[in-house]
Amino acid sequence: MAQDITEQVEGVLTDAKLRILCAQFLNDFRKGSADMTFEQVLRDIEERDMRDSTRAVSPLRPADDARTIVTDDLSPEQIVEQIVSAYNNAAL
Repeated sequence: MAQDITEQVEGVLTDAKLRILCAQFLNDFRKGSADMTFEQVLRDIEERDMRDSTRAVSPLRPADDARTIVTDDLSPEQIVEQIVSAYNNAAL
């Protein structure tokens, strides 16, 4: 599970497909004038996720009660709306 965009905030987990994350990272890298290809970024994310999710101490995993919001086709505003909605529903 690609999780760089994934942040746990009050039990909310955002997640995007690996290829979408890769495109976002590549765009960010290019803004900083980094010379990387899509394939390099994709491989780096896959390796990092495997390393983080399989490490012996504190492997990266969603909390048992986390609500996952798949952000693949959502705008930043829609993501915020979903997080606020999840928070409000949990507070009830």
